[in-house]
Amino acid sequence: MPTVEVGQGITFHYTDSGPPQQAEYTTLVLVHGHNFHEGMSAHLMNCEANFSRTLTGIFQRLLPLASAHSLRVICVSRREYQGSTPYTSEELTVLSNGSNEERAKFLQTQGVLLALFVDAVIQKHSLPKQGGVALAGWSLGNTFSLAMIAAIHDLPADMKERLKSFLHSFILWDIASLALGIPYPPVAYFPLWEESIPQEDRNAVFAKWVAGYFRHGNLASRDFSQLNQRDFDTISRTPTTERMTDDELRSVTNFGPGAECEIPLGAPGIFTPVLADQLSRALFDPKIRADWGGLEVCLLYSESTIWTIVYAAWILEERAKDGEISFKPVKDANHFVRRLPSSDPRID
Repeated sequence: MPTVEVGQGITFHYTDSGPPQQAEYTTLVLVHGHNFHEGMSAHLMNCEANFSRTLTGIFQRLLPLASAHSLRVICVSRREYQGSTPYTSEELTVLSNGSNEERAKFLQTQGVLLALFVDAVIQKHSLPKQGGVALAGWSLGNTFSLAMIAAIHDLPADMKERLKSFLHSFILWDIASLALGIPYPPVAYFPLWEESIPQEDRNAVFAKWVAGYFRHGNLASRDFSQLNQRDFDTISRTPTTERMTDDELRSVTNFGPGAECEIPLGAPGIFTPVLADQLSRALFDPKIRADWGGLEVCLLYSESTIWTIVYAAWILEERAKDGEISFKPVKDANHFVRRLPSSDPRID
């Protein structure tokens, strides 16, 4: 179970597909989302038999594919998840009851820590500069990858130059509107704070809903009423989590961090202004973009996923100038797409 210590008493656990046979390759650093994590669940961590025969974590299907595509995939476990340092009591207080200034400082710190992690694995594994590094957040993980991009001015000079020379691509993978600080439309539905759902049932409803396949209306219209918010397909395409065994589901989920650490990040109105400011700095501040040295930014989003991800893509398309962000929709995919058919040209 590899880890790196990045200072300030903070340790990150990560999984690693290992270097491919090629001398030059690209390293993809992935940041997992809410509840669905990168590595082994607590009930499997001490079970040698399960560890030896089962790849675990929400990105498990990507790891065996990496080498054939000249990729090394490194998946970091965010704080509060298995193997990484929990938040302090002071940080938890900021998450739940902090001021906007305190919350902005919290995200800035998490961005610096993620940068320290990426820099540490570059040096620990002597990653090749020729192939470089691509950073991708998935789902709520985008909040923290955006924080890293926004924090470039807060990094030590030597680390800043090293990261600038290695990091060539920044991928927003299925980012939800909540992570961008976009206010929810008045009629929006989201199970985690839906008052009609009992509090004790919300995680289970969310896990099924977020893994569903949605038949939206005319997406080209950019009309919010065309987004199907609640009724995912239950006949022809079963939600991903419904096709998993109990052991498989337990191996990729941890609902513990939710209420204290992560619900405040996405609940309407709590972090909204702070996340909106972070978005503006990370993606649209000319000085930050220039300091990253021509970093390519790509939004990869699934078209049959939950409404808030498609909605976020629409908002960013309206805001981005030509060439600032490339947009890559994935047709007929839900939030848990991990590979495309080999005949599909989008596999690359």
